[in-house]
Amino acid sequence: MLNELYVDDLINSASDVTEALQLSEDMIHILSEVGMNLRRWATNSTTLHEAWKRAIIEFRETSEESGVPLKILEITRDNVNDNLNIDIKQFEKLDKLVKVTKRVILSACGMLFDPIGIMSPFAIRMIASTTINVGIRHIMG
Repeated sequence: MLNELYVDDLINSASDVTEALQLSEDMIHILSEVGMNLRRWATNSTTLHEAWKRAIIEFRETSEESGVPLKILEITRDNVNDNLNIDIKQFEKLDKLVKVTKRVILSACGMLFDPIGIMSPFAIRMIASTTINVGIRHIMG
């Protein structure tokens, strides 16, 4: 469980509804013993929603029902279609740079909060691509 907690978010998965219900009940019990109240569980399973209702576990409506996207560690999750979305607009400013330095590259790496490493391969590719483009513009200048 310690590897699944990120500040105040718990990220986990289960292979079936029974396992997910047991997992949520266990996590609530364990963390309540140290004064932490786990709530606002999220899933894309309507069966699990019903199970949580019966067990009186506080859960979050789907993104579609609430009209509010589910954000976990700055990653937006559409829990109806089971999609992850990450805002990369912050990288657009890199394209306007004239010169790329080590500091700029390290700054770009720190722009994306991704403690579980989902976006690492894509972030590296975006940063490398932008760095190459800026370098070519600087050379051709």
